[in-house]
Parts: sequence; C-alpha cells; structure tokens
Amino acid sequence: MTKSFRLAAVAVSLMLAVSGVYAASGAAQEITDKDQCHSCDMWITKWPGPKAEIVMKSGNVYKFCSVKCMACTILRLGENPETAGIWVNDAGATDWEHPAAKFIDAKTAWYVQGSSRKATMGKSVAPFATKEAALAFQKEFGGELYRWNDFTKEILGCKVPKKPVVPMK
Repeated sequence: MTKSFRLAAVAVSLMLAVSGVYAASGAAQEITDKDQCHSCDMWITKWPGPKAEIVMKSGNVYKFCSVKCMACTILRLGENPETAGIWVNDAGATDWEHPAAKFIDAKTAWYVQGSSRKATMGKSVAPFATKEAALAFQKEFGGELYRWNDFTKEILGCKVPKKPVVPMK
C-alpha cells in the first residue's frame, strides 16, 4: 500500500466518522421544497410560519410544517428516549414567510401561541430564543406566552390526524 493511498484511506475514514457523528449529534437540517410534513404530509415550504424538526439518535430527521404539528405529534406519541434533538425556527431571527434554517432548541424556547400571524396549522405557534423577543412579538401580534412544558393538546388545539401517527425511530 503506497503512502498516498494510506493517507487517502485515512482521510475518507475520518470524513465518514465525522458525518456519522453529525447525524447522531441531533443537529437540525435545512428544510427544502422537497420536504413534506411527517404528520400531515403538507409541503413544508409552501406555507408561512416557523417550522420544526425532530432528530433521532439513529440520524433520522422528521420535519414538520409547523411547530404546532410537531408538538401535537409529540403529545400524541409521548417523549421518545431515542430523540437526539427537537428544533424549531427562531421566529425572531428568520423571515416569517420563508423561514431559514435558523433553529433553536424547542425545550428552551419561549413561545407565543395564537397570534394574528398566519401559519400552516391554524393559530400560529411562534418560538423565540429569548423572552424579550417573544414579548415584543406578543405586543405587536397578540397571543399567549408559553414554555415548552406548558403545552397540552387543549392549548395547542391538536386534532385527530387524517393519517395514522407514525412512530419515529
């Protein structure tokens, strides 16, 4: 085996190892126009408002058209110990009509639910990185302030989905 071949083999091995760590790290991925909501099958980028993702330890990523759709799915299925990360768009750091891949941890975010801003699934659920940003949004657009653990099916208005809720692995 030549020295350059061994170096190339080592480089490829390192790249594969790093990509596996990235997938298992629970990091959010970019949402594209080819992505459909895991819960309702809507085309995610077709609609305004913050989006969400659940990343599993297996590396599987489940994308959602709205924070409400994702939160209702978790409330139906319960917490999954195989979840590596739950991510939501920071509504204070991205365009409402076309949210970019600026994601924050769903469990530490501040939320304004029921504002006048239109979103995919009825009343919007807008996540923010800071309480101050959430309060400023609430002052302008109305709604109620919540934390992740405050959400219930009743608060969110979760309805029975048209398709069966598929477990996430």
